[in-house]
Amino acid sequence: MRIICLALGFSTLLASCASGPPPRIYLLAAPAQASSPQAANAAPVQLQTVLLPDYLDTTDILSRAGPHELAASRTANWGERLSQGITHALQAGLESRLPAGSLTLNPPASASAAQVLVTVDAFDAWPDGHCVLAAHWTILRSTTDAGGQTGQASFTSPLATNADDAARVAAMAGVVDQLSARIALALQRPGV
Repeated sequence: MRIICLALGFSTLLASCASGPPPRIYLLAAPAQASSPQAANAAPVQLQTVLLPDYLDTTDILSRAGPHELAASRTANWGERLSQGITHALQAGLESRLPAGSLTLNPPASASAAQVLVTVDAFDAWPDGHCVLAAHWTILRSTTDAGGQTGQASFTSPLATNADDAARVAAMAGVVDQLSARIALALQRPGV
C-alpha cells in the first residue's frame, strides 16, 4: 500500500510540474476595423484563401531548426490555421492600401471583379536571425482573363537569434504586410 501511495504521489508531482501556463495565442492580423461602404468608382476585388504547403497549414507556430527540420513553439499557437491567418493579414494590409470597401473575401456579385490568388512557397523563421516569406500571385481582372497578371517575390525581416514568440510573430506579420504592399501596387497598375 505504501508503494502505491508513493507512486501516486510521484505521478501527481510529475503532472503538476509538466503543466505550465497555457500557451499564448497569436494572430497575424490586427483586429478588423469597421468596413466602409464601397466607393462608387472602386472596382471590386476578391481575395481568395491563401494556399500554402500542407506542413505549414496548422495552428502550431513553426520555426526552422535546420534545413530539414521544423520546431513547434511549446509556449504559443496560432489562433487559426495559418492559411486563414495569412489571408486575414493580407486582407487587412490590402484594405489599408486600396479604396474603401473594394476588397472582399466573398465572391462579388460583379463578373468584372478582379480576383487575387496567392500561393505561399515558404514562410520560415530561421535560427540565424531572419524571417522569410516567398510567394507568388496572380491577379485575374475578370472571369474571362485567362492568364492574368502574375508576380512573385521573397520578403525578409530581421529576427533576433533567440527571439521569443511575440518577436517571431511580429517579424512574420511584417513580411506578410510587405507582401500586401506589393500586391496592392500590382492591383493599382492597369491590367495586362
